[in-house]
This record gives sequence, structure tokens and C-alpha cells, in this order.
Amino acid sequence: MARIAIVIAGDADHADRAVAEWLAGRVRLRGGAEVDLLDVGAACLPAAPPCGLPTPPAVDDLAPWLDEADGFVLVLQGGPPNPVRQAVTWCAGCWRGKPAGLVWYGNAPPDEAGVHTLLAAVGARVIGPAVCFADPGRSGQADLMLHDLMRHDLMRHDLTRHDPVRDDLNRDETPWRT
Repeated sequence: MARIAIVIAGDADHADRAVAEWLAGRVRLRGGAEVDLLDVGAACLPAAPPCGLPTPPAVDDLAPWLDEADGFVLVLQGGPPNPVRQAVTWCAGCWRGKPAGLVWYGNAPPDEAGVHTLLAAVGARVIGPAVCFADPGRSGQADLMLHDLMRHDLMRHDLTRHDPVRDDLNRDETPWRT
């Protein structure tokens, strides 16, 4: 069974947590995956890895959760906030070769290029178009992204293979795409 880590920065207004819990509910409705909600802001990671010093305990605590994930969903407002940057930088090996989906919320313009650059630097792959939480079609968009994350072959490499389930989810006449 796939394990998806939904990563939030722990915003003060808890809006990212509400979006992440909605998304976790979508995963539970679909079945076929376990989900972890990771508040990397609560991890209190140091700003930058210091040279020659031992790994901080906060990194040792977070890394196994990221390492166990088969794929990620980053819930973001605007660009990647410092806690997300720190989690990616400190735990770079945990992200390598894994797919990541993006969910945007709030009024800040999304910085997709910044997120793509951050994740590409550690070898993670951003999949599909980002889901915009303000979009009325967000449930269908999220289901499509989750389907892609849970595809075993996608989690390992093949992004171009024909997938009849995804083709069916992408049809305009499906009931959840209103």
C-alpha cells in the first residue's frame, strides 16, 4: 500500500492544516494509500545544515517520516516557506526519486517555478498540474493528482505510460467534475 505524506508549514491561521485534512479525507475516500500529515513548521528545523556538526535531533525525528513516504503533497500558499525549504534541504535523500504533487491555497500567487527548482535540486519529481484549492473543480483535480501519486509505476519512474483509469478520471462527463 502506498504511503503519502501531506506536508504543511504550520501557518499561524491553520489554513494549511484545513486544506491538508480535506486532502487526507480524499485519500481515505479513494482507499489504497496510507496518509501522514507532517507539519514541518512544528519540527523546528535549523535554518541551514552546519558544516561538520552532528545532525540535529529535529532532523533525526523528521527524516524517518519523509523516508517512509512513497510520494508527497505539498500544501502551499505562494512560494515554499522556510520550514518546507529546510525540510527539503536537511532531508534531501528522503525526497530523491519520489513524486510530489502541489496544492495551492490562499490569495498569494503560486510560485510553481520556485517549488519545481527546490524539489528538482534534491531529485524529486513534481507531477501533473497543481491543484488550486479555490477552484470549484478541486475535488476532481485532487483525485487525479492522488491517482497519479498512488500509481506504483509512477512512484518508480514511468510518467508517460498509458493509464486507462487516469483517462477515465480525466473525462468531462465524470460526475465529480462540475
